[in-house]
Amino acid sequence: MSIRARVLAARIEERFQPLSSEPLWTEYLYFFAMDEASQRAVSLHVGRCVDDLDRWRASVVAYLPDDEIAIAMVEGRQTSDRRLELAGLVVEIVEDARLWRVAFTGTADKVHRRDNMQGPHRGGTPVPLMFDLEWQGVIPLWDLRSSVGDADSYSHMHHQQIGRARGRFQCDAPTLAFSGMCVRDHSCGPRDYALVEGDFWISALFPSGRAVMAQVVQLQNSVTNAAYVASSRSDMLQLGHVTIHPAVPGASAMPGSFPADPMDDPRAGNMDVAINVGGEELRMTGELLHSAALTFYPPATEEPGTDFSAVGALQWTESLLRIRCGDEIGFGVRERIAPMASLARPRR
Repeated sequence: MSIRARVLAARIEERFQPLSSEPLWTEYLYFFAMDEASQRAVSLHVGRCVDDLDRWRASVVAYLPDDEIAIAMVEGRQTSDRRLELAGLVVEIVEDARLWRVAFTGTADKVHRRDNMQGPHRGGTPVPLMFDLEWQGVIPLWDLRSSVGDADSYSHMHHQQIGRARGRFQCDAPTLAFSGMCVRDHSCGPRDYALVEGDFWISALFPSGRAVMAQVVQLQNSVTNAAYVASSRSDMLQLGHVTIHPAVPGASAMPGSFPADPMDDPRAGNMDVAINVGGEELRMTGELLHSAALTFYPPATEEPGTDFSAVGALQWTESLLRIRCGDEIGFGVRERIAPMASLARPRR
């Protein structure tokens, strides 16, 4: 396939996909954005409902000061191949493979991070939550399947893109002019969380325009190890692999060997990461600033909080990340997937 044909195919895949009758088929979107000045952030998991593929569901998480988060769950329907309307949430493709708009107006439950890490979501203090943000890609799409091969991917299509988000945010203070790094993910195909045992993933953007991704995913029968470095001044991705990373929880991990709250990890303030790109090693040191958790239930459903009682479920944490690479300090997100059995309950 020519480069032009691949680019056209990627742009078509970026739109919401036609339904499929393939077993466990679904479609999924992920959005994360962080305002670097205030260190407020938003994270959204948006997917088709497994029992009714015509409906979509979304978990909306806002990261707030003082170790608090605001959580909302919404459902709704697709109105075109470019737009979703899920209660107070709108997700819209403005420009294929480059620009998305994500907006929310509604009520969220404000809880402390400890409660989110200690058990399933049971509600919280109702607060108004509003944001209206544009996710603009500053580097090309990264295609997981063409980078790591079919054997290591459980989706027919899986794109990621790092960029910058701009817009408005309001929850616990007057309306904020929001600006900072963002990352998004779009996939479709058969999806079964039972195949995943654990992972480490970071995406970060630096002031110079350098973008970095590092990913190690432990699957039942294989390990995905992938990385890239890119620049907002170039249309190329430099592919590589991860050489240094935090331990990845997996099915073989000793029970209780990982803190349920990543902020309780002694290395949360000094996380070493290195990737090898083109024979050269790029070393980074990260610090976690805040974190929130979802529980992922196979085959493909999620709920806020940490459900220790769910056999076969996974805890999925996303942490705000400040990261140093040489003389530059950037921001991003660190993801950790862990089997419930591998987690120790956090200290109160």
